[in-house]
Amino acid sequence: MSQRPIDFAHWSLLMASLLMLVLWKVFPKYTTKGPGLLLMSIGVVGVIDMCTLDILW
Repeated sequence: MSQRPIDFAHWSLLMASLLMLVLWKVFPKYTTKGPGLLLMSIGVVGVIDMCTLDILW
């Protein structure tokens, strides 16, 4: 009982955001691939930062 419970929601979101990086190889090679990958990487970094801060606090 002295252990803190595991926060499954934030850990699941963290693992799912890391798995989103696999989509880099799946995107077709169009002219919108560059901006799309930039926006996706900003989103993934934001979600990882949010989950890390929530888990630590």
